[in-house]
This record gives sequence, C-alpha cells and structure tokens, in this order.
Amino acid sequence: MRGGNGRTGGESLGRHLRSRQARWVAHYREALALAEPRGMRPLVAHCHLGLGKFYRRTGKGKKAREQLDTATAKRRQGKECSGATCAPATMAPGWHSRARE
Repeated sequence: MRGGNGRTGGESLGRHLRSRQARWVAHYREALALAEPRGMRPLVAHCHLGLGKFYRRTGKGKKAREQLDTATAKRRQGKECSGATCAPATMAPGWHSRARE
C-alpha cells in the first residue's frame, strides 16, 4: 500500500528508524564529549557500552568490539581510582562477551 507521497509504509518506517538511530548515537557522542574532559569515567564507560550495544545490534561487529573494549578499559580505570568521581560503573555480568557472538 502506498501513501500520498508514493512510498510504501515500510520505506517510511525505515527512514524514521534510521533517523531515530542517528539521534540516539548523536546523544551518546555528545555525552562523551562532555564527560571525557571532566574525567567522568563511569559515564564515559556507559556511553561506550551503549554505542557498542547499538553497533552490535546493527551488525557492525568491528565498531561494536572497539566501543566495548573501550568501555571495559574505562570501567577498569574507574575501579583503580578512589573518590566520588571515580566510582566504578555498574554493568551486567558478561555484557562484554556477548558482543563477540
């Protein structure tokens, strides 16, 4: 079935979802840009985790691994320091290994 614009509902939905995904990635990147210079390691790790999950879901395995490896490194750095700004982020057990599937 075609709408008034000559496109099928699936084409329109696909464009809408890509637009939402682009905004979602942009929000994570914006949060990273704000958090990294402030040393907010738990938030930085969370953003890389979110991007890694997104890339995994969209079939971009290499990008997913890069983001998840970075999230793991940031999480470990957070555990090594002390103080309120360095509290480790809480992440589900085994989240990193699922990205390699």
